[in-house]
Amino acid sequence: MEKVFIEVVVPATGKKYEFIIPEVMKVGVAAELIAQAVQEAEGIKPYKDNAILCKCEDETVLPSNSTISNTGITDGTKLILV
Repeated sequence: MEKVFIEVVVPATGKKYEFIIPEVMKVGVAAELIAQAVQEAEGIKPYKDNAILCKCEDETVLPSNSTISNTGITDGTKLILV
């Protein structure tokens, strides 16, 4: 299984985080797991039920039903978690 290394900016915390995720994972699943990891790392409670990932370069919202590989995410891609 191929994996990609991504950097995720989280405006709510003002921090950047790094993750390695499988290319076959759905974007929506990745967003929820990343949100959960950030919440646990920072000791904050969830404020939303659904998290969204956007590309940093053009702030395009990634479709939650697409796989990571189908959205063009590659090693080093920077994303925003909203």
